[in-house]
Amino acid sequence: MAKKHKAHNIKHEAKLHVGQEIKKEENILTASSSVLMVVALIVGLGIGYFLFHSAPQASGGMPAINPGVSITPSTATISKTELASKVENYLNGMLSSRGMNAKVSSVNEGKYFMNLTVDVLKGGKPVQQAPVYTTKDGKIIIFGQMMDMSKPLPTPPATPTPKPQKMKKSDVPIVDMYVMAFCPYGRQAESGLGPAIQLLNNSVNFTPHYVIYSGYQGGSDQFCMANGTLCSMHGVQEVHEDARQLCIWEYQKDKWWNYVNEYNKECTSPQQADSCWKGVAEKVGVDTTKVENCFDNEAIDLLKNEYALNQKYGVQGSPTVFINGVMYRGGRGASDYQKAICSAFNTEPAECNQTLSGNAAPASGHC
Repeated sequence: MAKKHKAHNIKHEAKLHVGQEIKKEENILTASSSVLMVVALIVGLGIGYFLFHSAPQASGGMPAINPGVSITPSTATISKTELASKVENYLNGMLSSRGMNAKVSSVNEGKYFMNLTVDVLKGGKPVQQAPVYTTKDGKIIIFGQMMDMSKPLPTPPATPTPKPQKMKKSDVPIVDMYVMAFCPYGRQAESGLGPAIQLLNNSVNFTPHYVIYSGYQGGSDQFCMANGTLCSMHGVQEVHEDARQLCIWEYQKDKWWNYVNEYNKECTSPQQADSCWKGVAEKVGVDTTKVENCFDNEAIDLLKNEYALNQKYGVQGSPTVFINGVMYRGGRGASDYQKAICSAFNTEPAECNQTLSGNAAPASGHC
C-alpha cells in the first residue's frame, strides 16, 4: 500500500511539475497560434492561416494526454543533436506525405523541458515556424498535446470523397476565379486551374478576378488605397499587385498566365510586391510601360469594379471559383478543375479526354 501511495505521489508531482513548467515556458498551455499551426499541419487539418483555437486541455489546466502516454520524473537526457534528429524524423512521418518536412533550427534546455524551434518547409521554403517541447529524455513531444515519440503518429481520419457537383451546361463554359495575389490558397488554385484553362483554351471563357474589401482594418493605409475603400488582407501592396495583374489581363491577356505563374515563384512576400513585379514582367515579355500607365490611370476603376463583383456574387475569400455561375467546391488539382469544367459543356471537346499531369490537391483552406 505504501509503495502504491508513493507511486501515486510521484505521478502526481510529475503532473504538477509539467503544469508549472508549461505555464512557465512561454504559456504553451494557451497554445499560441504558431504551435497550433504545426499541429494543424501534422494532423492533416491543413496549414492554417485560419485554425487559431485553444489547445485541448484536461480538467485542472493540464494539457490533454493521449491514451497510454505518461510522464514520469527523469533526469536522463539525450544530446541536442540527437534530439533534433529524433523530432525531425517523428514530425516528417506525417509531413512528408503532404510534400513538407520539418527542420529543427534551435534546441534550448529549460528546467523540465527541451524547447525546440521547428521550421515547416514546403519545396524547400518555410511556411511556418513554431516552438515544440519535449521531455529531456526525448520520449515525449508536446505540440498542443503530449505524444509518445516511440509510437507512430495517429493516422488522420480519411477525408470523405465529395459528391460530384452538378454544373450548369453551356456550349462555352464561363469560369471566373477570385483570388488575392499573396493568398497561398489562391496561388494553389492558380497552379491547378491554369493547366486546365490553358488545355481547354478557346473552348472556355475564363476571367481572373480579385478579392477586394472596403474599410478593412478600419481603412488603414497599411491595407488599403483610395481612402480606405479598396483593401486586401495581406496589405496595400497586395492591392497594388491585384491592380497590376488586372492591367495585364486588360491589355496583354496572352501574357497573364505566364506572368502569374512566374510571379508566384519569384515574389513570395507582400512587402516586396511593388519591387518584385517589374523583373518578372520583363522576364515573361510583359510591356511594363503599359502596365504602369494602366496602373496610374485605371487602377482605381478596375479595383472598384472588382469590389462590386465581389458584393454581387457574395465572394468572401480566396480562392473562389465559379463555373457557369455555380461555386466550385472540389479539389484544386489540374485534373479536378478539368473534370469540373468539362462537366459543364453541352458537348465536351476532345481536350477533356486528355490527362493532365500533377497530383490532385484537396481544397484545404481560404484566405
